[in-house]
Amino acid sequence: MTAAAAVLEPSKTRIRVYPMRALPPLIVCRCPSPTAGGLDHSPWRSAMRMRAPIFAGLFVALSFVAAPANAANQISGTAELIPTPNADCPVVPSYPDYSALVMSGSLQGCWYTKILTAKQTPSGVYLESGEELFVGSLNGGSAGTFTTTYKFEAKLNPDGSEIRGRCQHKIVADSGTGGFAGASGRVDFKDIIGGPTVAADYRGHVSLA
Repeated sequence: MTAAAAVLEPSKTRIRVYPMRALPPLIVCRCPSPTAGGLDHSPWRSAMRMRAPIFAGLFVALSFVAAPANAANQISGTAELIPTPNADCPVVPSYPDYSALVMSGSLQGCWYTKILTAKQTPSGVYLESGEELFVGSLNGGSAGTFTTTYKFEAKLNPDGSEIRGRCQHKIVADSGTGGFAGASGRVDFKDIIGGPTVAADYRGHVSLA
């Protein structure tokens, strides 16, 4: 998979927000029971009929208020380690550690890793840090890339098998290209233990410029 070279053009859409007109004050009252003979509720009903178009107009106006272009996209999905490189996730020599993770969900593409530090304590705590490269897209948008720095922590059994593990991945400022130009944010992984493959669930947020 190759990241698209296209750079998104800045949006030319302008959104104009008009100030809301003040609503007439609502009057809270104890209305007599309709069974009390001779009561005329027509003024109350008339007032509510007059206000109905105002509420409807406010609802329509608010429904068209767009989020800012750099609003955070909440993301989630699954990352699964592939046994060997393939045509979809070929080898990237500068990120040689592990095979690529195939990302599905909000992020779709390939996630590569380069380990910088790693250590294990006598009590079975494993700590790792490094850098990563993601090549793919967000929610089916334009292809691009970004890099991260990460920290991984895991608890291991005496035989080396994993009990639990999680990691935090912060997107490096100004590292985005293509559809991820200007990207910022963070992605958190939580390992899936005992599954048929090496995999993790991820959640986080990505903001685009």
